[in-house]
Amino acid sequence: MSELLKDVGEFRLLSEVVFPSIHQHACNADLGNDCAFIQIPTTDQTLVVTTDAGPRPLVWSLGFECYRTWGWYTVVCNASDLAAAAAEPLAFCSSVEGSDSMPVADMKEFFAGLAEACTECGLTVAGGNLRSAPRFAAHGTALGLVRNKSFLGRTGAKPGDFLIVVGKCGEFISTYLKARREGLQAMNAIEMSIITRPKPQSRPMMSLRNAGLIEAASDNSDGLLGAIWNICERSHCAAEIEMAEASLPPLIARTAKIEGVNPWNIMFFWGDYNVIVAVRPDRMDEFDRTARDSQITHRIVGKMSVGPPALNGITESGRRKLKLLRNENFVSQGFNNGDVDHVSYMLHEQLFADA
Repeated sequence: MSELLKDVGEFRLLSEVVFPSIHQHACNADLGNDCAFIQIPTTDQTLVVTTDAGPRPLVWSLGFECYRTWGWYTVVCNASDLAAAAAEPLAFCSSVEGSDSMPVADMKEFFAGLAEACTECGLTVAGGNLRSAPRFAAHGTALGLVRNKSFLGRTGAKPGDFLIVVGKCGEFISTYLKARREGLQAMNAIEMSIITRPKPQSRPMMSLRNAGLIEAASDNSDGLLGAIWNICERSHCAAEIEMAEASLPPLIARTAKIEGVNPWNIMFFWGDYNVIVAVRPDRMDEFDRTARDSQITHRIVGKMSVGPPALNGITESGRRKLKLLRNENFVSQGFNNGDVDHVSYMLHEQLFADA
């Protein structure tokens, strides 16, 4: 009996089936980054391309079934990939499906949200495709530009590099959990924006890249540990993640106490559209100055170490091997197999392999 997709999961499928099948026909040999990089002939510029499905926003599970929010997310999940490449945003195309019985008002709301997100992210709406289907679905393709021949991907980190999160950690899931406990009516405007209109780290990443401060990067679309693992895997390094309780953001600590969960499960969640970057030790002073001058929110979470690829937590009780906690398609605990169950998995799964 042949294997099914659920038997191998998304990431084995990519490494064992997809990449080997397309390798010889790919635009460059460095498959597996957040974006593809295409050298524009007769220029020093590089076209940056990414495509992704527009996920049904998690806030829908709380009854906030707003297609405008879905349109926003369809753009932002792609714009965040461009941010990981520190690319200048250019254009966005969509492919949208809807049932024949879908209200026109809902489709109008979706495209209104899409257009608003494109404006926020600096993307020009470049059209796309619209067709009839049994249920609503949306996909997007975003184009960006790097004004030289080099590109920023998951390869390039070295042992000793600092691992830094550009953006906030745990804010999205903490706010979502508050809305789940207290109701959407208890949310203020800022809190509603956090869970319905997240923003990518485009401008901060371009500033840091232009200053030559980043060696490797990956955006947090499936979980913080997943993004760090992306860099470890492609750079052939291990990661030492600092897990001192005192270093946790206060919001995460409060939320964990209320929810009765490990605060590090909240820290390692997705939804904030942050980007994890590797920075050389001798560039940290300049990184700090640039971040301060440009008001870039960031947090050091650990360091790279000598490989093979691994995730290690540095705790008060010592060094412990971490599980690779992340979202994955085709497996039972994945977001697309049940968003509420996936949230429970991400919040309650044991983090350490020796637990």
